[in-house]
Amino acid sequence: MNRSIVGGITAVLCAIVFVAAQPAKSAQSKPAAVKAATPVKAPTAATPAKAAAPARTTAQADPSVTLTGCLRADGSWYKLTDLEGGQAPKGRNWKTGFVTKSTKDIEVAGASPSVRLTSYVGHRISVVGVKDGDRHFKAQSIKQLATSC
Repeated sequence: MNRSIVGGITAVLCAIVFVAAQPAKSAQSKPAAVKAATPVKAPTAATPAKAAAPARTTAQADPSVTLTGCLRADGSWYKLTDLEGGQAPKGRNWKTGFVTKSTKDIEVAGASPSVRLTSYVGHRISVVGVKDGDRHFKAQSIKQLATSC
């Protein structure tokens, strides 16, 4: 008896989720259909052609990111821990009941041979570089902030 009730409730919930997901899919595909159906007007002699608008360049800001934290060695890999600042990636874990967000550790690699991470292990540093995904970072320059973490 209890299994049939649980099975019925599960079926109803799945149906609700399925129906709720359908409008989202159709709403995403609808603007493409509208754009395809809209005719493009060619300039005529009565209406002079507008001057071509200059192409908008999406000039991105400098992709370099500055992260501050403690550099730790993990075998042949380096990790930046105890991160500070708003650019540090955040995550939740089971210890806080997935309620509070804490900073994640980031794996750091030198972008060039001149960046020597080994001399900064165990120090509090500020690293300028480029993010390579969510948890990987290519360091371009390093500045030591403190001799210990």
